[in-house]
Amino acid sequence: MAPLNVATIILAFAMASAFPFMATAEDPAGRDLWNAPLPDELRQTIHTLQESLNTWDVEGMKAAVETLQERPATMDEEERYLRAYWLGTVAFHVALALRENDQSDGKRVAAFERLAVEALQNALEFSPDERDAHAMLAVLHGLAIRRNVLRALYLGRDQRRHYRAAHEALDDNPRVLYLKGVSRLKRARSREDLDEAASLLERAADLYARETDEEAHSMAPRWGYGPTLLFLGEASEELGRYDEAAAWFRKAARIMPESDRVRKGYER
Repeated sequence: MAPLNVATIILAFAMASAFPFMATAEDPAGRDLWNAPLPDELRQTIHTLQESLNTWDVEGMKAAVETLQERPATMDEEERYLRAYWLGTVAFHVALALRENDQSDGKRVAAFERLAVEALQNALEFSPDERDAHAMLAVLHGLAIRRNVLRALYLGRDQRRHYRAAHEALDDNPRVLYLKGVSRLKRARSREDLDEAASLLERAADLYARETDEEAHSMAPRWGYGPTLLFLGEASEELGRYDEAAAWFRKAARIMPESDRVRKGYER
């Protein structure tokens, strides 16, 4: 399993700030997109890719990208939107994961980033207020600008637009709190910073737990729980709360049993 790419996520948030965002799950006509009727095969693909995102199974993510790129002869608008949203989301995460690996081909990383940008832009054509899509596009543009500052000439305006759109969302989504918590953890310079990071991550973990207790919409985003528990363990460890850290690592191991990082955290 590829290592969890923290550095890239933090770098992206440093470019676009730790903005809150959430999936709106509703198109301009007021339709609940996450509950849209879909072919069984696509529904199963989305369930499987969410599991891959939660466990950071990069090979599973890549398989989902290949499946979602297959275009059926006919699709209604809801299916077209969900394919675009999930293709963009999983391609975004594959790009982040590959960036962590020094052996990765830069051209391959760039290909996944371009795929993510295209898919997320397609999702926004159907649902312009989709906060997750805006957020990921802001991150992708921010990373591109950092690699070559001259790209700010043609990407800077779009990056700021996506950032502002994402920033309008409410801060009550566990994935928002997870990303903000990781950002704070990796930029911590004091015990107060670590406490704030742990607090954000604990709030995220609580919301994730509520999601698992509720009857989840089949297509609604449910990724990020495992990594949240992992980073809660690391934050608690840095704060000297070793019993709490061990408890968080144990919980993370239930979701990410093959993660070396989780195992090493628990063994410490």
